[in-house]
Amino acid sequence: MAAGPSQAAHLTLAAHPTTPAPAVRSLTADVWPAQAGRLRVRFTLQGDISLLHVPLPVAATRRDELWRHTCFEAFVAPASGTAYREFNLSPSAEWAVYDFEAYRVHAALRPDAAPACRISTTLTAVTLDADLPLDVLAGRPARVGLSAVVESVGGVLSYWALAHTGPRPDFHRAESFVHLLS
Repeated sequence: MAAGPSQAAHLTLAAHPTTPAPAVRSLTADVWPAQAGRLRVRFTLQGDISLLHVPLPVAATRRDELWRHTCFEAFVAPASGTAYREFNLSPSAEWAVYDFEAYRVHAALRPDAAPACRISTTLTAVTLDADLPLDVLAGRPARVGLSAVVESVGGVLSYWALAHTGPRPDFHRAESFVHLLS
C-alpha cells in the first residue's frame, strides 16, 4: 500500500500470536511519503493505558535497550540491497538509531541520525509523532517495517508489527519490511 504525494498511509500493526496484549485495543501507524531525506511516522496505541507500563517523559536523549519496555520501532531500507536503519522511539522521548549492513550486522552510525519526536499520552491512548532522518541509506528509501514492543504493568512484553514472518517475533527480518514508500 503506497500513499500519494502528501497522503499518509494508515497501517494496522498486529500482535505476534505468541504475545497477546489484552489491554491494547489497537495499534496503528500513519506513514507519510519520504521527503528531503526524512520520513514522518505517527504511532497510535489505544487501549487501557493504566494496564500498560508507559515510560515517563524525560529529556530527549539517545539510550540503548529501549525495547525492554514500551517503545515504537521503524525499520527503513532501500528497494534493493541488505542495508537498513532501525529507529527505537520511546514514549519517554528517549531514542536510539542503529544502522545495519545486513540482517543484524551493525554498521557505523552517522552522528546526524537523531529523530525528532512529539509524544502525547492520555488514559486511552499514546501517540508518538516522529520525523526520521534517512540520509544514510544508499538509494531512495523504499521499504518500511513498523513495529512496537508493549509492556504490561506486570512486565509482560507483547510484540506488534505490520507482518510477523516467523514463529518468534523478529522485527529485523527483511520480509517484515512490507510497507512500500511511494
